[in-house]
Amino acid sequence: MAEFNLDTIDVSRISTDPGVYLFKNQEGTVLYVGKARSLRRRLTSYLRPKETLPIKTQSMLSHADNIQTIHTTTEKEALLLEASLIKKYKPKYNIVLRDDKQHILFCIRKGVEYPRVEIVHRATHKNALYFGPFTSSAGAKSTWKVLHSTFPLRRCSDRELHNRTTPCLYYHMKQCLAPCVYDVPKEEYEEYLSKVKMLLRGKVDALIKQLQEEMELASEQLEFEKAILLREQIYAIQKTVEKQAVVLEHTAYIDAIGIAELEHGIALAVVFIREGRVIDSLQFYFPSLTLDDSNEVLYSFISQYYTEARDIPPIILIPHKSEDLTHQYALLEEIINNEADTPIHIVEARSPIEYNLIDIARSNARNMTQKEASTPLSEVLARLLSSDTPITRIEAVDVSHTSGSNTKVGVVVFEEGREKPVDYRSYNIEDAHGDDYKALHIWIQRRIQDTQFPYPDMLLIDGGKGQLSVIERTIIDNIGTLPFPLVAITKARTEDGRSDRRAGNTADRLFIPGRSNPLSVKAGSPELLYLQKIRDAVHDYALGRHRKAHSDAMLQSELDRIKGLGEKTKERLLHRFHSVRGIASATVEELASVQGISKTKAQDILLHLSNIIHTK
Repeated sequence: MAEFNLDTIDVSRISTDPGVYLFKNQEGTVLYVGKARSLRRRLTSYLRPKETLPIKTQSMLSHADNIQTIHTTTEKEALLLEASLIKKYKPKYNIVLRDDKQHILFCIRKGVEYPRVEIVHRATHKNALYFGPFTSSAGAKSTWKVLHSTFPLRRCSDRELHNRTTPCLYYHMKQCLAPCVYDVPKEEYEEYLSKVKMLLRGKVDALIKQLQEEMELASEQLEFEKAILLREQIYAIQKTVEKQAVVLEHTAYIDAIGIAELEHGIALAVVFIREGRVIDSLQFYFPSLTLDDSNEVLYSFISQYYTEARDIPPIILIPHKSEDLTHQYALLEEIINNEADTPIHIVEARSPIEYNLIDIARSNARNMTQKEASTPLSEVLARLLSSDTPITRIEAVDVSHTSGSNTKVGVVVFEEGREKPVDYRSYNIEDAHGDDYKALHIWIQRRIQDTQFPYPDMLLIDGGKGQLSVIERTIIDNIGTLPFPLVAITKARTEDGRSDRRAGNTADRLFIPGRSNPLSVKAGSPELLYLQKIRDAVHDYALGRHRKAHSDAMLQSELDRIKGLGEKTKERLLHRFHSVRGIASATVEELASVQGISKTKAQDILLHLSNIIHTK
């Protein structure tokens, strides 16, 4: 790893090895992440006369102060590291695939007893199969309902699986084999699980054919109850498939990608085709870009989207392959295939059938909703704040405490108009003693030194001019300049000058540094409603985290009231079950397995805590 100042860089000191380079500004914020077969050759290309560089590169270099390089042994390692760093830092000048919490995946973990189908939003388990994504929660729920009404897999958690003593309602509804209680043959359960995998992979025709053969065999062997069950499974699956459009006569297992230029940017859509049917589609919007950027957008999308664990088809169909990127697409195929069960190819459309699939994807991209494409709030906010770049990532901050104790600063994050709960944080502020200004002063000092999260494009403060001034002054005192715009949002005033907290109020006021009057924003405008939504989210989050901390402190003190429970035993309990609520939800046997806890003591603990927690 090495770092070079742009003004004094000596290219002869740069390695010729493959690797990754990061352009950073004076504050250390990552502006751009790139990879190179030869770091020296690639970085030398940035040192040409600025007028010969693309406009986007000129803009990036005007804000850059230094370059950090990271060496790798192979170009493939560089590509993987580049994708990882882009996801981590989300640099302004990279094509970044924003996370979308609305995407739903079905997950089946490997290596667990009687695996179940879980609904998740992100592929986090290495040892698991993922199916999807589903962009419609209604569609995912419908599929979930069909799965469990058709195939009797368990729904309960691993903990419930090992602790139940009687079957749940689903067993009596014949929608679960109840492996939590009964000795279900692993072969029988695996047979159901394999059929669920076929359904989730879109192999519907093959599954129906298999079920029909089993039904005919059951009828021949006079197993009529089994035959009726198989007939009902076939009917349920066919009803689901009827809603899917058929685009190919033959069985096709393809992801087709299309790009369309819209008024304020470009949109990319990927259409999922399974056994010739379109089962779903996914759209992404990239503001301020044009079709001239389509090659970079297409490659960046594939490198970020398909290098995560997910159900990838044998063919990823794209509209075109840039000659400059041919070698990199080959590397991408190699990386994706390392994780895939079957060979996967990135294929450029050639035949009329393939062009038709690209057109379907392009049509999906072109028809993105007005909210997502035609009127991007990121640009509206940028104009409002006189920012050179779109406001895509917003952090909001609020303070909560109880009479000066348990002070918490809550931070929520919105990106591209959507909540990003994975980046929410809560800070314990010990020395504020009920002073909101001091709490914000302490918090912003910690925030500007935090390199785990990228700087926001805007910081929204739930408060007025006072809170705004404290944060502005603290940042300037520490780093000399504001690295991102600051906006304080405060409630509108009633006729007598008080904050108007009546429901439905849409006339909140916005303040920025260096301006005594509020910004001129129309009440009820999309940008103000959006900022109000973020302010409400951070207020609820900060209050919720504060209440939880206050509640946990109160509950933990209840352990002191249980006779015969020493400090070391309490520590063991909290280490094992993480919280008092976790202790209260444990079984007698689980508590008794902790050193120093007898069954009688376990019963006493549960009786004491149930009187407190379950009555809340």
